[in-house]
Amino acid sequence: MKVNVLAPTEVKPERAHLVVVIDDEDLGQESSSLNLFSPELRAALLDRLKSVEFKPGKQGVYRIDPIRSDAPSSILFAGWKDEKDRYFKTAAFRKVGSKVATFATQTKAKEVVVVTGRADLSVPEHLEAFLEGIYLTAYRFDQFKISSDNTPFPLEEVLLVGPQSVPDVRPIETLCQATLSARNLVNLPPNLCSPAHVVERCRSVAERGKLELSVFDREKLAEMEAELLLAVSKGSEQEPYLVKLVKKASEPKLKVALVGKGVTFDSGGLSIKTAQGMEEMKSDLAGAAAVLSVFEALEERELAIEVRGYLPLTENMISGKATRPGDIIKAMNGKTVEILNTDAEGRLILADALHLAVKDGADLIIDLATLTGAVVVALGGQYAAVYGDHDEYVQKLVEAGVRSGERLWRMPLAREYKDLLKSKTADLKNVGGRHGGSITAALFLQEFVGDTPWLHLDIAGTAFESTDREHLRHGGTGFGVRTLVRFLEGLS
Repeated sequence: MKVNVLAPTEVKPERAHLVVVIDDEDLGQESSSLNLFSPELRAALLDRLKSVEFKPGKQGVYRIDPIRSDAPSSILFAGWKDEKDRYFKTAAFRKVGSKVATFATQTKAKEVVVVTGRADLSVPEHLEAFLEGIYLTAYRFDQFKISSDNTPFPLEEVLLVGPQSVPDVRPIETLCQATLSARNLVNLPPNLCSPAHVVERCRSVAERGKLELSVFDREKLAEMEAELLLAVSKGSEQEPYLVKLVKKASEPKLKVALVGKGVTFDSGGLSIKTAQGMEEMKSDLAGAAAVLSVFEALEERELAIEVRGYLPLTENMISGKATRPGDIIKAMNGKTVEILNTDAEGRLILADALHLAVKDGADLIIDLATLTGAVVVALGGQYAAVYGDHDEYVQKLVEAGVRSGERLWRMPLAREYKDLLKSKTADLKNVGGRHGGSITAALFLQEFVGDTPWLHLDIAGTAFESTDREHLRHGGTGFGVRTLVRFLEGLS
């Protein structure tokens, strides 16, 4: 999709698919947004807007199809409210982009002219959010539907009336494509998206991006004593893997490890989930999907840091070989874990991957995981939890999330809760009880990172959407991809 700039005098409104962004002041006769139209047409449009009680400051939308021969083929009026808070301001631009994408789909428009008025798209962060709204809203996952017409997203060019120039939009396009790649991986049905399938995706990404790739299969995992990962996989017929990806940098000033939970389907094991609880459990690899997609986004970006990815991949299933509640397993770092709940499996596979990242000499470790239902109870579906003892890194990650429209809320690593993880028969138990479940899960992971700076993101509430909501489509959201890339760019 091309993005170009038009001067107001170059717009031919009688031919254009037009999006007009207006606020309260734009309803006056001297409105800059509506001055593109002849006085007669402007008056007719204003009458129409007033008759439907359009609220320009409420971020609502109203579509007008041709009302006169000199009118555009269709117009979308998008209300605009100038926000002061940085998150809500960028989110407002993302919403406008989402409306543009929906409008283009409805009208099958190849070209849309956007008149932004006081919504200033000359600010790079605003333009990025606007384009994210278009790219991410255009996403569809319907490849398994007979009724799908496979019609591609029609929009080929967006013409902006307002900014003096537009920077290179390729970086934001590749960032959104990487986000959609993560969505695709999460949305694949689990009968197709096995651990082995994710490994093949890793090989493809590594080849394209000239990454170092290591794949540890069951035999190698046994040699490495990754017994927690192997314990989770025991009930499944699918082979487990741990994949390591490395994007080198010349004279890196930092080595950052990204660790993503990759449970391609989670039945809960012998601590089985309910039928309804399993319906969205193909999404339990969202952390690994995000990490892999970060490397896709980095293909065209040169950073002054070395980025490493660790993807522990397995199913959590039930059979006569499955790990039992009460089993004691030794982790890769030598600590023993009493497994009291086999549905608390994500922290087990992450533990071995985190220790490997420490062993490899990472300067900073960040893990992403759909880890606990407790975080959904605490924060709902629009915030992910972030844990970490290093204030500067936490703050930078939160700011990258604000810019990306992915909200992070810092939660406490409450050391007074550590006793909840004490086992009478092992070094640790894998659950700390009902209360503070997201916190005790984070404290469990902390046992495997030593003194290495570490951030943990519990994305259980934000990784999957049950309905379409603005730029988020039903299914995987790709949460974390854009936030992590921007965070890494800020470190570089």
